[in-house]
Amino acid sequence: MNKKLLWIPATYAIVMGIILVATLGYSFTPVPYEHSIEDNTWTVTYKGETWEVSAQEHVNEALPASLANNREQAQWTRDIVVIGALLPFVLFAFHKEYRPFRNKVPYKAYVGITAGVLVLYGVFSISTHMGIHAELKETIDYLRGVS
Repeated sequence: MNKKLLWIPATYAIVMGIILVATLGYSFTPVPYEHSIEDNTWTVTYKGETWEVSAQEHVNEALPASLANNREQAQWTRDIVVIGALLPFVLFAFHKEYRPFRNKVPYKAYVGITAGVLVLYGVFSISTHMGIHAELKETIDYLRGVS
């Protein structure tokens, strides 16, 4: 491999390493919401605040919040996979002569397609995270009123 290109796998390894350690090692997700249901007690932690209420009495709120939390974790996992798949295409855009499909796709088209895919997925991902966050915020507001 050309020494000029060593920064590409190094950058990829650093970015993906940070994301994977944060996600797997520290259970990071973009929404600061955690909950558990044990012994008929629903415990919710949001941005450092913790509430404990009866899970049986508030089952109508606990189940949708649990589903929203699972959807958030699934979306974050999907984001990691997409970042891992698209990051090499972005990094190779900085080296015209070494990029994939250089014999088939003109450079400007390559950059345009890569940027377009990034923007489209970014819009999808951000709107999904915001929708899930809004659902969880309703649960938090409900718990503030109950507690």
